[in-house]
Amino acid sequence: MAPRTFFKICIKLLGIYMVLASVTVVFPQVTVIMFEFNTSDNDYLLMLIFGLLLVIGLLYLMLHYCFFKTDWIIDKLALDKNFPEENFAINMHRSTILNIAIVVIGGFVIIDSLPNFVQQVFSYQLNNRFGETEYKGWFVLYGVKIIIGFLLIRFNRSLVNFIELQRKK
Repeated sequence: MAPRTFFKICIKLLGIYMVLASVTVVFPQVTVIMFEFNTSDNDYLLMLIFGLLLVIGLLYLMLHYCFFKTDWIIDKLALDKNFPEENFAINMHRSTILNIAIVVIGGFVIIDSLPNFVQQVFSYQLNNRFGETEYKGWFVLYGVKIIIGFLLIRFNRSLVNFIELQRKK
């Protein structure tokens, strides 16, 4: 495997991980905006909406470059230069490496989110037992992350096919 191909795979995997991490960034901002929508302070609400749009725009740019402009990133950072060997001694096909990496990322997301999800379930149960109301947004967030992790593991071949199709264009 050539160094350029290796770095293309790494950058695309970084893009997949950023998609998952963006759920944790964007979701709390959306819930704060929904909460603040009922208040009368329009300046603060506009600032929150502008911040959310800025974050979404930056995430879009990063993802666009990670998935569709990987050659540009490799050229600008000169990642494939100064290697003493022409090829790495990896005897697996690029799609097999992507499959393994996507399953590992999906597993990491599940392992990262499952304890927090269980904690939120127990916290919700305790608060309902004592009559307290608590915000359920984190419960939903961790549940969505677990579902995304399972979907990554289950449909890893479809995601690899999409990445390979983009590479061939």
